[in-house]
Amino acid sequence: MLRCVNLASIAFLLVSCSEKNPQELFNQKSDQAPVLTHDKVDSVYDTSEKVAYLDIPESYRKYSDPNNDHLSKLKGKKYLVVQGDEIYTYVVGKFPYNRFLLLKE
Repeated sequence: MLRCVNLASIAFLLVSCSEKNPQELFNQKSDQAPVLTHDKVDSVYDTSEKVAYLDIPESYRKYSDPNNDHLSKLKGKKYLVVQGDEIYTYVVGKFPYNRFLLLKE
Protein backbone atom coordinates (compact mmCIF):
# COMPACT_ATOMS: atom_id res chain seq x y z
CA MET A 1 0.00 0.00 0.00
CA LEU A 2 2.78 2.41 0.91
CA ARG A 3 4.47 1.66 -2.43
CA CYS A 4 1.27 2.66 -4.30
CA VAL A 5 1.08 5.94 -2.39
CA ASN A 6 4.72 6.69 -3.19
CA LEU A 7 4.21 5.90 -6.87
CA ALA A 8 1.11 8.09 -6.99
CA SER A 9 3.02 10.95 -5.32
CA ILE A 10 5.88 10.68 -7.80
CA ALA A 11 3.45 10.59 -10.74
CA PHE A 12 1.67 13.69 -9.41
CA LEU A 13 4.97 15.56 -9.04
CA LEU A 14 6.06 14.66 -12.56
CA VAL A 15 2.79 15.85 -14.07
CA SER A 16 2.67 19.09 -12.07
CA CYS A 17 6.33 19.90 -12.79
CA SER A 18 5.87 19.37 -16.51
CA GLU A 19 2.98 21.83 -16.80
CA LYS A 20 3.98 25.07 -18.50
CA ASN A 21 3.31 28.48 -17.06
CA PRO A 22 1.07 30.92 -18.97
CA GLN A 23 4.07 32.77 -20.44
CA GLU A 24 5.54 29.56 -21.89
CA LEU A 25 2.16 28.52 -23.31
CA PHE A 26 1.73 31.93 -24.97
CA ASN A 27 5.26 31.79 -26.39
CA GLN A 28 4.53 28.41 -27.97
CA LYS A 29 1.15 29.49 -29.33
CA SER A 30 2.36 32.81 -30.76
CA ASP A 31 5.89 31.72 -31.72
CA GLN A 32 7.12 35.14 -30.59
CA ALA A 33 10.78 36.10 -30.66
CA PRO A 34 12.59 38.48 -28.32
CA VAL A 35 12.30 42.17 -29.27
CA LEU A 36 15.94 43.13 -29.78
CA THR A 37 16.03 46.19 -32.06
CA HIS A 38 14.69 49.72 -31.84
CA ASP A 39 12.59 49.08 -34.96
CA LYS A 40 10.95 46.05 -33.36
CA VAL A 41 10.24 47.97 -30.15
CA ASP A 42 8.66 50.71 -32.25
CA SER A 43 6.66 48.09 -34.16
CA VAL A 44 5.25 46.59 -30.94
CA TYR A 45 4.26 50.08 -29.77
CA ASP A 46 2.84 51.17 -33.13
CA THR A 47 0.63 48.08 -33.48
CA SER A 48 -0.74 48.36 -29.93
CA GLU A 49 -4.14 49.91 -29.23
CA LYS A 50 -3.87 53.27 -27.46
CA VAL A 51 -6.37 55.43 -25.58
CA ALA A 52 -6.36 58.90 -24.04
CA TYR A 53 -6.10 59.18 -20.26
CA LEU A 54 -9.71 60.28 -19.88
CA ASP A 55 -10.84 57.19 -21.87
CA ILE A 56 -9.31 54.86 -19.28
CA PRO A 57 -12.06 53.53 -16.98
CA GLU A 58 -12.51 55.81 -13.98
CA SER A 59 -12.15 52.89 -11.55
CA TYR A 60 -8.63 52.22 -12.87
CA ARG A 61 -7.67 55.90 -12.82
CA LYS A 62 -8.75 56.11 -9.17
CA TYR A 63 -6.80 52.96 -8.36
CA SER A 64 -3.59 54.16 -10.02
CA ASP A 65 -3.77 57.83 -8.91
CA PRO A 66 -6.41 58.02 -6.13
CA ASN A 67 -5.82 61.69 -5.25
CA ASN A 68 -5.32 62.96 -8.82
CA ASP A 69 -1.83 64.08 -7.75
CA HIS A 70 -0.48 63.52 -11.26
CA LEU A 71 -3.52 64.39 -13.37
CA SER A 72 -1.89 67.36 -15.10
CA LYS A 73 1.07 65.19 -16.18
CA LEU A 74 -1.01 62.18 -17.18
CA LYS A 75 -4.02 63.58 -19.03
CA GLY A 76 -2.17 64.63 -22.20
CA LYS A 77 -0.61 61.21 -22.77
CA LYS A 78 -1.72 58.11 -24.68
CA TYR A 79 -1.92 54.75 -22.92
CA LEU A 80 -1.66 51.21 -24.24
CA VAL A 81 -4.62 48.87 -23.98
CA VAL A 82 -3.38 45.41 -23.03
CA GLN A 83 -5.98 42.69 -22.53
CA GLY A 84 -6.01 38.96 -21.96
CA ASP A 85 -3.03 37.02 -23.25
CA GLU A 86 -1.51 40.22 -24.67
CA ILE A 87 0.15 40.72 -21.28
CA TYR A 88 2.62 37.99 -22.32
CA THR A 89 3.69 39.79 -25.52
CA TYR A 90 7.35 40.75 -25.45
CA VAL A 91 7.86 44.52 -25.40
CA VAL A 92 11.65 44.63 -25.22
CA GLY A 93 14.01 41.68 -25.12
CA LYS A 94 12.20 38.83 -23.38
CA PHE A 95 10.28 41.19 -21.09
CA PRO A 96 6.50 41.02 -21.65
CA TYR A 97 3.95 43.72 -20.82
CA ASN A 98 3.09 42.10 -17.48
CA ARG A 99 6.57 42.96 -16.19
CA PHE A 100 5.77 46.68 -16.59
CA LEU A 101 2.08 46.92 -15.69
CA LEU A 102 0.35 48.18 -12.60
CA LEU A 103 -1.97 45.26 -11.96
CA LYS A 104 -5.47 45.62 -10.60
CA GLU A 105 -6.34 44.27 -7.17
